[in-house]
Amino acid sequence: MRHLYAIGIKFIIVGTVVLSIYGIFSNASLAILILMGIVVTLASYIIGDLFILPQLGNIFATVIDFGIYFLAVWTLSGLLIGIEVGLTLATLAASYFLTLAEPLFHAYVIERVLDLERERTVIPIEQFQTEAAEEKVISIEELKKDEGKREEDSKGEED
Repeated sequence: MRHLYAIGIKFIIVGTVVLSIYGIFSNASLAILILMGIVVTLASYIIGDLFILPQLGNIFATVIDFGIYFLAVWTLSGLLIGIEVGLTLATLAASYFLTLAEPLFHAYVIERVLDLERERTVIPIEQFQTEAAEEKVISIEELKKDEGKREEDSKGEED
Protein backbone atom coordinates (compact mmCIF):
# COMPACT_ATOMS: atom_id res chain seq x y z
CA MET A 1 0.00 0.00 0.00
CA ARG A 2 2.94 2.33 0.71
CA HIS A 3 4.12 1.91 -2.88
CA LEU A 4 0.71 2.89 -4.22
CA TYR A 5 0.76 6.12 -2.21
CA ALA A 6 4.28 6.86 -3.46
CA ILE A 7 3.30 6.16 -7.07
CA GLY A 8 0.25 8.38 -6.62
CA ILE A 9 2.36 11.25 -5.31
CA LYS A 10 4.86 10.83 -8.12
CA PHE A 11 2.06 10.69 -10.71
CA ILE A 12 0.66 13.96 -9.38
CA ILE A 13 4.08 15.58 -9.76
CA VAL A 14 4.75 14.12 -13.23
CA GLY A 15 1.21 14.68 -14.43
CA THR A 16 1.22 18.30 -13.37
CA VAL A 17 4.45 19.05 -15.22
CA VAL A 18 3.58 17.08 -18.36
CA LEU A 19 0.08 18.54 -18.56
CA SER A 20 1.41 22.03 -17.95
CA ILE A 21 4.20 22.04 -20.52
CA TYR A 22 2.74 19.88 -23.26
CA GLY A 23 -0.85 21.00 -22.69
CA ILE A 24 0.06 24.62 -23.27
CA PHE A 25 2.63 24.32 -26.05
CA SER A 26 1.16 21.48 -28.12
CA ASN A 27 -2.24 20.40 -29.28
CA ALA A 28 -2.11 17.00 -27.60
CA SER A 29 -5.21 15.37 -26.20
CA LEU A 30 -5.73 14.86 -22.50
CA ALA A 31 -5.69 11.05 -22.87
CA ILE A 32 -2.25 11.10 -24.53
CA LEU A 33 -0.83 13.40 -21.85
CA ILE A 34 -2.20 11.20 -19.05
CA LEU A 35 -0.75 8.13 -20.77
CA MET A 36 2.61 9.89 -20.99
CA GLY A 37 2.39 10.75 -17.28
CA ILE A 38 1.62 7.15 -16.31
CA VAL A 39 4.46 5.68 -18.39
CA VAL A 40 7.01 8.22 -17.18
CA THR A 41 5.88 7.80 -13.57
CA LEU A 42 6.17 4.02 -13.59
CA ALA A 43 9.53 4.03 -15.40
CA SER A 44 11.13 6.56 -13.07
CA TYR A 45 9.65 5.00 -9.92
CA ILE A 46 10.76 1.47 -10.71
CA ILE A 47 14.21 2.30 -12.07
CA GLY A 48 15.17 5.42 -10.12
CA ASP A 49 13.39 5.06 -6.80
CA LEU A 50 13.29 1.32 -6.17
CA PHE A 51 16.61 0.20 -7.67
CA ILE A 52 19.00 3.15 -7.79
CA LEU A 53 17.98 5.17 -4.72
CA PRO A 54 18.70 2.43 -2.14
CA GLN A 55 21.98 1.47 -3.85
CA LEU A 56 23.57 4.81 -4.75
CA GLY A 57 21.77 7.45 -2.71
CA ASN A 58 19.81 10.61 -3.34
CA ILE A 59 22.25 12.54 -5.55
CA PHE A 60 22.90 9.75 -8.04
CA ALA A 61 19.22 8.79 -8.10
CA THR A 62 18.27 12.39 -8.87
CA VAL A 63 20.79 12.62 -11.73
CA ILE A 64 19.65 9.28 -13.15
CA ASP A 65 16.01 10.34 -12.79
CA PHE A 66 16.79 13.40 -14.91
CA GLY A 67 18.08 11.10 -17.63
CA ILE A 68 15.06 8.83 -17.34
CA TYR A 69 12.70 11.79 -17.51
CA PHE A 70 14.46 13.25 -20.52
CA LEU A 71 14.56 10.00 -22.50
CA ALA A 72 11.02 8.90 -21.62
CA VAL A 73 9.37 12.28 -22.21
CA TRP A 74 11.37 12.93 -25.38
CA THR A 75 10.53 9.51 -26.83
CA LEU A 76 6.86 9.59 -25.87
CA SER A 77 6.29 13.16 -27.01
CA GLY A 78 7.93 12.39 -30.33
CA LEU A 79 5.91 9.20 -30.85
CA LEU A 80 2.53 10.14 -29.39
CA ILE A 81 2.28 13.87 -29.97
CA GLY A 82 4.48 14.19 -33.02
CA ILE A 83 6.17 17.43 -31.98
CA GLU A 84 9.07 18.32 -34.20
CA VAL A 85 9.78 21.98 -33.51
CA GLY A 86 10.86 22.68 -29.94
CA LEU A 87 10.74 19.03 -28.86
CA THR A 88 14.11 19.11 -27.13
CA LEU A 89 13.46 22.41 -25.41
CA ALA A 90 10.07 21.29 -24.09
CA THR A 91 11.58 18.00 -22.94
CA LEU A 92 14.45 19.77 -21.18
CA ALA A 93 12.00 22.07 -19.42
CA ALA A 94 9.84 19.13 -18.30
CA SER A 95 12.88 17.16 -17.13
CA TYR A 96 14.23 20.16 -15.26
CA PHE A 97 11.01 20.83 -13.36
CA LEU A 98 10.53 17.13 -12.58
CA THR A 99 14.08 16.86 -11.28
CA LEU A 100 13.55 19.80 -8.92
CA ALA A 101 10.95 17.79 -7.01
CA GLU A 102 12.98 14.57 -6.87
CA PRO A 103 15.09 15.20 -3.73
CA LEU A 104 11.93 15.86 -1.72
CA PHE A 105 10.24 12.79 -3.15
CA HIS A 106 13.35 10.71 -2.43
CA ALA A 107 13.27 11.82 1.21
CA TYR A 108 9.65 10.63 1.38
CA VAL A 109 10.53 7.29 -0.24
CA ILE A 110 13.51 6.72 2.05
CA GLU A 111 11.58 7.52 5.20
CA ARG A 112 8.10 6.15 4.50
CA VAL A 113 8.34 3.54 1.76
CA LEU A 114 11.72 1.82 1.93
CA ASP A 115 12.42 2.35 5.66
CA LEU A 116 16.13 2.87 4.97
CA GLU A 117 16.50 5.25 7.94
CA ARG A 118 15.65 2.48 10.42
CA GLU A 119 18.31 0.14 9.08
CA ARG A 120 21.13 2.41 10.22
CA THR A 121 23.07 1.46 13.32
CA VAL A 122 22.17 3.68 16.23
CA ILE A 123 24.85 4.23 18.86
CA PRO A 124 23.38 4.99 22.28
CA ILE A 125 24.45 8.36 23.59
CA GLU A 126 25.57 6.78 26.86
CA GLN A 127 28.57 5.26 25.06
CA PHE A 128 30.08 8.67 24.39
CA GLN A 129 32.22 10.30 27.04
CA THR A 130 33.57 13.81 27.27
CA GLU A 131 37.24 14.21 27.94
CA ALA A 132 38.12 16.73 30.66
CA ALA A 133 41.50 18.08 31.72
CA GLU A 134 42.92 20.97 33.69
CA GLU A 135 44.73 23.72 31.88
CA LYS A 136 48.03 24.72 33.43
CA VAL A 137 49.47 28.13 32.67
CA ILE A 138 53.26 28.05 32.36
CA SER A 139 55.30 31.20 32.61
CA ILE A 140 58.52 31.94 30.72
CA GLU A 141 60.55 31.63 33.92
CA GLU A 142 59.26 28.10 34.51
CA LEU A 143 60.15 27.16 30.95
CA LYS A 144 63.70 28.49 31.43
CA LYS A 145 64.02 26.50 34.68
CA ASP A 146 62.84 23.32 32.94
CA GLU A 147 65.25 23.95 30.09
CA GLY A 148 68.13 24.48 32.52
CA LYS A 149 67.31 21.23 34.33
CA ARG A 150 67.27 19.33 31.04
CA GLU A 151 70.67 20.74 30.10
CA GLU A 152 72.11 19.69 33.47
CA ASP A 153 70.62 16.23 33.10
CA SER A 154 72.06 15.80 29.63
CA LYS A 155 75.54 16.97 30.83
CA GLY A 156 75.37 14.51 33.72
CA GLU A 157 74.59 11.66 31.34
CA GLU A 158 77.54 12.55 29.07
CA ASP A 159 80.05 12.39 31.94
